[in-house]
Amino acid sequence: MVCRTRSGSIQTAYLDGSLQVSGVRAYVCCFLNESIVLKDATQKHGFKNYIRKLVRNKSVFYMALKAIILDLDQTLINYSVADTFMKNKQWDKVYSLVPSFKMYQGTGDLFKLIKNRNLKICIVSSFPSEYCQKVISYWKIPYDALICQEDVTTAPKHKNPIHLALEKLAVKNDEAAFFGDSDTDIEMANKAGVYSVGCIWWSDNSGALLGARPDYLVSNPSEIVVFLTKAKDFEKLS
Repeated sequence: MVCRTRSGSIQTAYLDGSLQVSGVRAYVCCFLNESIVLKDATQKHGFKNYIRKLVRNKSVFYMALKAIILDLDQTLINYSVADTFMKNKQWDKVYSLVPSFKMYQGTGDLFKLIKNRNLKICIVSSFPSEYCQKVISYWKIPYDALICQEDVTTAPKHKNPIHLALEKLAVKNDEAAFFGDSDTDIEMANKAGVYSVGCIWWSDNSGALLGARPDYLVSNPSEIVVFLTKAKDFEKLS
């Protein structure tokens, strides 16, 4: 679980009340560029209670959620093996490598949860529909709606893909959460008014992603499951 202090600094907060800063897990509170290490047990106990107080009011969020919008590429599926061919738009070569793509660990559990919770799901990709269909079919990714490159470029005024997703799913913006790995993903989600969740397990530019100001951050697909079942344990970043 990742949270932002009111001063704006980023921390990873564990459910036992400790924080991880720069890869070192400790009882730490960051303000701007300064760190205060809470050394003795009394301070630790006080900080734990402070973290719990911050996250206590988040239980209502999950109850209002009706739909999940997921970025396909590098959020659900790692296509790095075909990256060069994709950049050069050599789609036949890309399609031949689809079986060599990797689905991120924990994604299967996420789909099971979505089904059990009767949540609607939309998959979004900036790549052509033929690519999307081949990837989704091979990796058996469930969906209620699919937004691909052509859907956006043919929409009036190149409509925000998230708006298209909301229309297809027939839900309001405050009833949906979008999960994506890039700053562009988060900016689209914020403009559409849905809950924006930054996925940082692949992102090669986490600084830009954080700069887009996602509402929440998750560090692996399994944490999305935790997010959907225990949203009260996630402190909103903004």
